Amino acid sequence: MLTNPASLWWTQWNGGVRGYGGSDAFAGATFGSGVGQRVAGTAALHIMRSGSQPQTVSNHDTGSQLLTLSPRNSALSAGDLAIVCNFSQASLFQVSAADDSTVSHGTGGTPGNCSRGLGFANPPDCSQTGQTYRFEANAVVMRLESLAWYVGNTGRTSTTSRSLYRVAPQNEAGTLSLVTEEVLDGVIDLQLDYLIEGGSAYVAASAVTDWNAVTGVRMRLTIEEPDRPAAVTDRVRRTMTHVVTLRNRMS
Repeated sequence: MLTNPASLWWTQWNGGVRGYGGSDAFAGATFGSGVGQRVAGTAALHIMRSGSQPQTVSNHDTGSQLLTLSPRNSALSAGDLAIVCNFSQASLFQVSAADDSTVSHGTGGTPGNCSRGLGFANPPDCSQTGQTYRFEANAVVMRLESLAWYVGNTGRTSTTSRSLYRVAPQNEAGTLSLVTEEVLDGVIDLQLDYLIEGGSAYVAASAVTDWNAVTGVRMRLTIEEPDRPAAVTDRVRRTMTHVVTLRNRMS
């Protein structure tokens, strides 16, 4: 029920994972030589996931757009992106107000909710009330985390000139803005391949036609010793390969 979710990379639901090859443009990290900009030829990975603090719904008043939480609200604030779900449906929304026991899903805010309803409609129903759907007791609500990883330029010459970066929306006093953070110095390359359901070999991002069918991600990180000047040519370099299985997609 988010307003025009396709207009922002961090609000458009991607099924949980979306990859970008070394030449694929990604709005969250443009190619360039500036500090924090993505290094051409390196991959990027966008993850959408629930936060680590799920909270239980004890009551949902659809008329007042109010979710009451039990025993209390300890994780959500006004402006947060959130996801509420039960055994049959999940709804994404922006918290319009919150206190120590409730969160609201009214309209307004940025990007805001296009309606007050949490029901599913295709195309989305952005009338004032939208599609009414009541989440029963014991449904779960939590923060929605939308973040991307990539290799970017540091602008430094005293160490390696590249690092692993993360970019994600951050809530500051109810307003969401993108924040780019340097995570790990010395990461000079990131390459990603994907295993498709029913397949036996990993493929590049360009070969993936349905990201909901991805069941595994193979990551290759190339890391150089970071504590020597960028101009040094004989620094120690290691490549690490790690395979992650998306367990919730395994039958």
